[in-house]
Amino acid sequence: MAMVNTKTAEIEGYAEVTRLHHGVYGEMLERHAAFNHCAPFRDTNQSAVDYVGHIMQKAHGHFLSENSTLTAIYLRRLEHGLRVMPREASGAGQEG
Repeated sequence: MAMVNTKTAEIEGYAEVTRLHHGVYGEMLERHAAFNHCAPFRDTNQSAVDYVGHIMQKAHGHFLSENSTLTAIYLRRLEHGLRVMPREASGAGQEG
C-alpha cells in the first residue's frame, strides 16, 4: 500500500499489511493504542489510550458510540516498494 503525505498528496513510501485486528472500540483502544503511530508524540504523563482516544474522538466523534468498532492495521514499511529480508530469512544460499 502507498503511504501518502496528506498535506502534499505525495507518496512517501510503501508498506505491506502484516496484521489486522477488529473489535469493539474501547477494547481495541486498550489493546492497540500504544502501537499507534501517534502514540510517541504524547506527553510523558499521558497514557497512549488517552492520547490516541482523544485524537480518534476529535476526528470521528460524531460517529463514535459504545457500539462502535475499530480496526487496527499493522504495517511493515517497504524499502523502495520491495520487501527486504535478511539473507538467512529468505533462504538464500541454502538450496539443496
